[in-house]
Amino acid sequence: MIFILLYISAYDILHYRIEDKMLLLIAVYFMFFGNVYSFILISIVMNLFYYIVNYFFSDSFGYGDVKLFSVLAMGMNVFDAFLMVALSFLLASCYILLLRKIKGRIAFAPFICFSFYIVYFLNITSNTS
Repeated sequence: MIFILLYISAYDILHYRIEDKMLLLIAVYFMFFGNVYSFILISIVMNLFYYIVNYFFSDSFGYGDVKLFSVLAMGMNVFDAFLMVALSFLLASCYILLLRKIKGRIAFAPFICFSFYIVYFLNITSNTS
């Protein structure tokens, strides 16, 4: 899993896109060990968020990021999934503020993958289900 997340992050940094075949690998893994309820809820919330943000700020948030959030949410409970989303935006905001990189594009997948790593692998919450 870690290697897939590293590949997704590196590919997004280089090409500003996330390959569907990598998302499919994660989805297949979590079909057996995941939480479908988190997948459905995060998918709905992130799709709404995507359309609202892109309505006001066109091309500010990629749909590959929405799919990545949704697939990774299958691997955790709902609370952890929302924590992953919030942490991703917090890390990206810190990156933008510290490097003052407001103009241009940034790859968001590394922040998503790192947030997933923190929440899922380091198990920072005691709430498991």
